[in-house]
Amino acid sequence: MLRDLLVLATSLGAGAADATPWKFGPIYRGEFSGEGAEYLCNKALLLEKAYRAVVIEPCAYDPAEGVWYRVVFAPETAGFGSSS
Repeated sequence: MLRDLLVLATSLGAGAADATPWKFGPIYRGEFSGEGAEYLCNKALLLEKAYRAVVIEPCAYDPAEGVWYRVVFAPETAGFGSSS
């Protein structure tokens, strides 16, 4: 089941028509935009790793939307995925 959720999350992240953050249970895509977004994305990713989250897609830049994003599986911190 975990593998199916990871496949679904990866396909949602790659195939989404728009680059808005999303959440599907403990799997989510968080985003940062603006000045310092890459730094903030990486800081959030380090914090999530400290909480034993599994990084599906590390911080990457989406040039079409102008945002830095990450996709994370965090079963113990399911509500942690919100970002601006």
